[in-house]
Amino acid sequence: MHFDNATAGEARRAFALTLAATFERHLRRWMFRHKTPKAGKMTFDALLAAGLERIPKETDYSFIAATLSELVLVGNVLRHGNGRSVTALRHQSPDLWHDTPEEDHPWLEDTYLHAELMRVDEERIRRYGNAIVQFWGAADELTGTINAPRY
Repeated sequence: MHFDNATAGEARRAFALTLAATFERHLRRWMFRHKTPKAGKMTFDALLAAGLERIPKETDYSFIAATLSELVLVGNVLRHGNGRSVTALRHQSPDLWHDTPEEDHPWLEDTYLHAELMRVDEERIRRYGNAIVQFWGAADELTGTINAPRY
């Protein structure tokens, strides 16, 4: 099966949105189960920080936290278009728009094209998936959990 670049890019953006929404929903449920006050109203970063506090500190999870925060920002941009998430993400990860300088596209400020022009490559999808597996592997209280993904 052959996909053109536009279709493949759209599929990766859709998959990133699915990963972001699923991870955030599962994290909120997990935090409710652990009786975290106001887990439903916390910002994602506050929720993630509270979740990381529940995990044993054998490893530095700052990379995982940064990756998961980026993933949720990507999801927010894809879901809502322009706004605070675009501003934060363009500052934090400008390489997502590596070939679309703003001065060449003056209409971007008033449209949802920021999401349309975002480039989520396969390596980023892999990194998002690895961060999710590492987070849940560290959070899982059962023995034999996967902490180091093989992909």
